[in-house]
Amino acid sequence: MLEAVYIDDEDFCFHTLEVLERSFAIRLPKDLSHITNAGDLFDAVTDVAPEQTDGLGCDSQMAFYRLRRVLPENARADLRPDTPLKSRGLGSPRSLKRRIEQDTGLNTPSLGITWLSCTLFVAVIVIGLGAGVAYDWSCFAVAALVAFAVLALDRGEWAGDWETAGSLSHALARYNFAMLVGKGASDDPAQRWRRFTELLAEEAWDKKRSGEPADARAIGRQTRLVLT
Repeated sequence: MLEAVYIDDEDFCFHTLEVLERSFAIRLPKDLSHITNAGDLFDAVTDVAPEQTDGLGCDSQMAFYRLRRVLPENARADLRPDTPLKSRGLGSPRSLKRRIEQDTGLNTPSLGITWLSCTLFVAVIVIGLGAGVAYDWSCFAVAALVAFAVLALDRGEWAGDWETAGSLSHALARYNFAMLVGKGASDDPAQRWRRFTELLAEEAWDKKRSGEPADARAIGRQTRLVLT
């Protein structure tokens, strides 16, 4: 079990708590000053979560079938959890993200930024900075707007949660725990804890492993939450 995980204070407040609220369909109390470890935060989540149900389904499997239903007929053929989504002719991750949200109401994971967009972003910022120094700082302001527009319009990449049908289904289960439970997924304490630690680990890192991302499976109730 990890002794402690480290999370950036802003990431914790504006991402971790937000995705926990969305996934578990809850509203956490504003005062969380008493929380010192993962168990405290889990208790805060479960205290305001809907009552447990007798669902028996697997949430990842349910998410997989919902994902399958929103895909075009030709993309559904022979679809397996290990099928790369890039090979299905789906256009872009951004278009698939939009389709999933519109057709199923499920929350979706964030998209990775393509190498091209990252390169363009840096190039525009550097050019804008040079123009600002040489001419006028309003040039840099315009360049910054263009650079962020490039990121906003990025089509996303087929990597991480968006790499395979299985990785995306697992991410959908992680981000939509309460919604899938309402459709019949299992709601036992072990499953709640598993999804909770997966969400917590998204922004956490392990200092003892040179700042590597925290292993959700190694997070225990006594694992301290250290905000940096």
